[in-house]
Amino acid sequence: MIRSGRCHPRPKFFAMNPTKNPIVVLIGRPNVGKSTIFNHFTRKKSIVSPTPHTTRDRLYGTFRLGDGEATMVDVGGWMADGQGVLEAAQKQLEVAAAEGDLLLLITDGKEGLTGADKELAEWTRKQNIPTILVVNKIDTSRQLYLADEFYSLGFSPMMPISALNRSGTGELRRAMADMLPQPKLVEERDEKEKITAIAIVGRPNVGKSSLLNYILGSERAVVHEAPGTTRDPIDEVIKWHGQRLLLVDTAGLRKKKKVAKDKEGVERDSVKGALAVVRRCDVAILVIDAQQLIISQDTKIAGYIEQEGKGCVICVNKWDLVEKDTMSTVQYEREIYHRLKFLSYAPIVFTSAKSGQRVGNILQVAVKVQEQRKSKIPTPQLNRFIGQFAGFALRGKELKIYYCSQTNIKPPTFTFFVNDPKTAHFSFQRFLENRIRKQFDFIGTPIRMHFRGRKKDE
Repeated sequence: MIRSGRCHPRPKFFAMNPTKNPIVVLIGRPNVGKSTIFNHFTRKKSIVSPTPHTTRDRLYGTFRLGDGEATMVDVGGWMADGQGVLEAAQKQLEVAAAEGDLLLLITDGKEGLTGADKELAEWTRKQNIPTILVVNKIDTSRQLYLADEFYSLGFSPMMPISALNRSGTGELRRAMADMLPQPKLVEERDEKEKITAIAIVGRPNVGKSSLLNYILGSERAVVHEAPGTTRDPIDEVIKWHGQRLLLVDTAGLRKKKKVAKDKEGVERDSVKGALAVVRRCDVAILVIDAQQLIISQDTKIAGYIEQEGKGCVICVNKWDLVEKDTMSTVQYEREIYHRLKFLSYAPIVFTSAKSGQRVGNILQVAVKVQEQRKSKIPTPQLNRFIGQFAGFALRGKELKIYYCSQTNIKPPTFTFFVNDPKTAHFSFQRFLENRIRKQFDFIGTPIRMHFRGRKKDE
């Protein structure tokens, strides 16, 4: 078992690993089509909804620009006096604009020029960043006249487009290429450089975004006590001890019956996005609230991680809020493993995203788990170990194991050739899995075992 270390300040190696791509930032009022434009250029699936303020965090994606690539950033809709979670989202917009090489000021041609557009245009001019004025929702050539009134904002060039039917987006791409620094050639990138994807998952309000922000050393994700603050997956690439890691913060996963009450479908899409991240990741960090121990929804999320064959680290967050006289870490671990018996191989880290307590251990443990997922036992060594169970008797029937081989990794998969696969009872498989783990570790990763029969008893 990997144990948590002492509380320490944020390590210096948690620096973001910039792509050095030129950065294009989409800004505009809510519901002018920023996410639709983002999805078109980056081929990502940012949530699109008629509900205002659906996007809250900064979402990054790369897209082809000439012979190279650029990075596009989608942020929440601009508003002058947002409060609460909307105020936090507004700060994300300001941070994104500050790091941009080019701003795309998106407006709604059908709705026409509004006072909010004029306020945002004035704010944009003060940033002293090259800007393209994009008049969206000009769906046909007959509607081009709708863009005329936007000339009064004083930006050049002005591009009328329709993100929905893709008209005008080619001209917009060429305009971006003309106004941006020369993109880095795609061929110059080191394709051999591998990356480990680490997903941060859990129920709403367990501190997932706070953990991501502490690791990155910046307010990358909006943090607020309101449930469902994070909607789209937030990904960030960092360099850690010479390795590239992709960290992905996900939306909180609530019970299906509660998600079903979301008539707009925003939370449903958020949950789908979070589950898709788990399917694509290498290691999932399951964040639970130290004050609530394990509840049924934690068990369901843990079961999904195991079902997908992903590595898992259990992060007990908000440990600083637990009265130390009530339960020790050893007692807490015992209780977690009792309730999550199928994840008894997963290491546990006790953290506080607020104070940074042991947050530095999370990546260390996650990388160790990924190494275990990729480990391969030489066949001769494996068969020497399995030989001691070759004539194991169960319920009066002898199970003969002729041969064993590790046939896959991520997760480690073993194939046993036996006299009768039906004799390999579930209890024996669990026994065998425990013995393999004791001998060869496989910390934090599920193990898959297959039993195949042979036609002749040799």
